[in-house]
Amino acid sequence: MTIEQNKNEVEVFMTNVDNSIQMEFLQKRLEKRFPKLEINFDLGETDRTYPCGHTILRVAGKEMYSDKIVSAITKSGFKCHVLEDKVCHKLNSIKDNK
Repeated sequence: MTIEQNKNEVEVFMTNVDNSIQMEFLQKRLEKRFPKLEINFDLGETDRTYPCGHTILRVAGKEMYSDKIVSAITKSGFKCHVLEDKVCHKLNSIKDNK
């Protein structure tokens, strides 16, 4: 089952994990500590420094342990924070308002 199919809570984190070795290390550590959670990393934006360059961590499960997940990652030597829910609206240009 993928995270998208999961009807449970989903939390998204931003981390400074920048390669597959670090990702696999953290994923194994998190899966061992939180066996009921589904954990998925996306190494898509690692070519710049954190926070502009970052890795997304998605976690899904019936119960969410955001503070404990952040703590486990930071204790492993990485940066991590919960990605805020934001809705961006397209602003009309001045030309559109005339």
